[in-house]
Amino acid sequence: MQEINASLVAAASLLHPRVRQPDGARICDRLARGRRPGEVVALATLTHELAGGRRWPEVGDLEAVTADLLQLIQVGKRDEGAGWAAYRDVG
Repeated sequence: MQEINASLVAAASLLHPRVRQPDGARICDRLARGRRPGEVVALATLTHELAGGRRWPEVGDLEAVTADLLQLIQVGKRDEGAGWAAYRDVG
């Protein structure tokens, strides 16, 4: 069995000022569109919805936004009082 590591963040984390904008806001909008509040949606699902990823450039720079989110998670681990959306590592 292969181990899978993932980080789950609230969609609102994409609106953080340290996340590339307006890319983060556009990705957040796409994640929320047509879904119930609090629904967990993997970015892979959004990639599928965006023609297998071919339409990502219309929405935003996924790699840059993901890197920004991972950096925020590391900051959050060092400073739990950072005041941004909660995170949870799944491994």
